[in-house]
Amino acid sequence: MAADRHIIIDGWNAVRSNPAMEKIFLERGLDAAREELWRLVGPLHDYGGARVTIVYDGRGDEVSILRRNGINTLSEVFTPSCMTADELIEQLCASSSNPSGITVVSRDNLLRLTATTFGAAALAPDKLFDGARGCSRAMAESLRLSNAAADRKWNSENAFALLDTFDLEVREAARRAEIISKHMKKRRRRLASAAGGREGGCPAPALPANKSKKAFSAQVKSFAALEPKKVSPAPKRVSDEKPFSFSEALKKPMSLSEIAAAKVLGDKPARKKKRNK
Repeated sequence: MAADRHIIIDGWNAVRSNPAMEKIFLERGLDAAREELWRLVGPLHDYGGARVTIVYDGRGDEVSILRRNGINTLSEVFTPSCMTADELIEQLCASSSNPSGITVVSRDNLLRLTATTFGAAALAPDKLFDGARGCSRAMAESLRLSNAAADRKWNSENAFALLDTFDLEVREAARRAEIISKHMKKRRRRLASAAGGREGGCPAPALPANKSKKAFSAQVKSFAALEPKKVSPAPKRVSDEKPFSFSEALKKPMSLSEIAAAKVLGDKPARKKKRNK
């Protein structure tokens, strides 16, 4: 489609001609259907360079015009309640100084016949949507090529591009590092679990539970081997202790409290026999 053309679309007619947009119109209302129609035909303006005007049946007293993004070549026109969209489109074709540059899009055969009578071109909505999808694909490809060219220019001419490569090398070195603190390992595990295993996470390799326990016990044993062994005295058994003997205790000096305790725990001294005087 030529870039200098003025595309005038019969809005509600185009919406009802597309099954997907008609479903949106019935389920979500008029505003949602308008947004979907604008999303489909927008590439005709953004990439194709055509002027796009969508005419809707309105309910006001006068004609109202809504400029999309404040651009004059992108317009939504709402007719007054006393006029239909078909009538306004016919007047636009009749009053235009260059009707051959107008393309009327509608499923209404009478409107299309009237438009061609004034010198304008007529197009069915499905043909318009096919052209719009082609413009959308071409615009996406052009954007991809433009971004790729800008990236090549950045890498070849900009001194800061070396910092991008250095940043990647630092990240790769950190990912492959073997000596990592326990705090960092725990943090990486938490980040990996929060990320849900998506690409970009770098969880630290975790050993099985039994293997880590064995390694820890072996390390503890190795440290214990370096410490001097302490020999603790064997506990005394009650059977090995000799019973207390009062006669043996008299052989060494004792205090009164010790003698009293000996009388209770040990044997008693034999009484001397009194001699008769």
